[in-house]
Amino acid sequence: MFTKKKINEHYKKLLLVAPPGIGDTVMLTPAIRELRKRFPTTKIYCICTKWSSDILSSDPNVDELIRLDDKKFTSKSPLNLIRLIRLLRKYHFDVAVSFLMLTWPLITYFAGIPVRVGPELKNEGFALTKKSKYHLNKHVVENFLSVVSLLGAEITSKTPKIFLSKEDKDFSEEFITRNRLKKEKLIGISAVGGRNPGSFTPSKIWPKENFKELCKQLEKVYNPTFIFFGDKYDSETSEYISKDLKKAHVLCGKTTLRQAAALIEKCNLFITPDSGLMHIAGAVNTRVIGLFGPTNPNLYFPFSEKNRFLWKKIDCSPCFATKEIKKCNSNRCMQAIQPEEVFNLIRF
Repeated sequence: MFTKKKINEHYKKLLLVAPPGIGDTVMLTPAIRELRKRFPTTKIYCICTKWSSDILSSDPNVDELIRLDDKKFTSKSPLNLIRLIRLLRKYHFDVAVSFLMLTWPLITYFAGIPVRVGPELKNEGFALTKKSKYHLNKHVVENFLSVVSLLGAEITSKTPKIFLSKEDKDFSEEFITRNRLKKEKLIGISAVGGRNPGSFTPSKIWPKENFKELCKQLEKVYNPTFIFFGDKYDSETSEYISKDLKKAHVLCGKTTLRQAAALIEKCNLFITPDSGLMHIAGAVNTRVIGLFGPTNPNLYFPFSEKNRFLWKKIDCSPCFATKEIKKCNSNRCMQAIQPEEVFNLIRF
């Protein structure tokens, strides 16, 4: 039923199925880059959520984005699945590379795409014609690269990258100039995060009181300007932390993802729990301090020698992607990280 197909050097149309999360989409960019090198003349499409589409909208390695409403991308209702199958059939793709397991490989099978490539953890890859083993002890970027290597892609770089448009860079320059920040030490903060289509992980959040104390310590020693990033739901927490700071800007819900990325690129430092903005900071080469609890930084933290993370790794950590995280009624793994410990990692 699911027969193996040989690799064709002359695919006309290739479909990428991107994960719905912002961080995962950022971590996908090295795989997309290597796939483009492997198939320079193939038209590469990427189906993704509107939530994360900003990450890829200026990427020269993707020819066309198919943006789906977040609920349509994640919904498994029979009617929605039929609609997705009909949508993909219209394109007549030669090959599909899915970075999601089970549901999307089945969608691409029923859409009549002859070559279907993707990862397999246990036995979810039965609808794939080529599959790579997903290793739970390997970095997500490396697992994604293993998938495209099945199509003959040579791995030359593991570093994620976001391509910013002139408009995005102009936005950040105008903000910096208008607020007279050119000579300031800039510290970017993502105080919440943990939110993606169909999911929210509050156990990733560092207590706002800790963030407030850390910022006061940084203000006393370095006198920086703080810029708070996030979506509209992060605004209240960011306003609480920034309330008594002398120099702070809260931009939660006021920028696009790429505008935020362009401003984060201007920051000297970015402090954040495990979040999509953490990966964006890494992809624009800004120094990152990452705060980890339920997730394993060895699997998710941005590649770079200049970045640092704190992870207490208490008895129940990491619990992310297990049933245990749903039972957690406290995030003591994050509470265990003290402001002084974070402060000691910071140098200007």
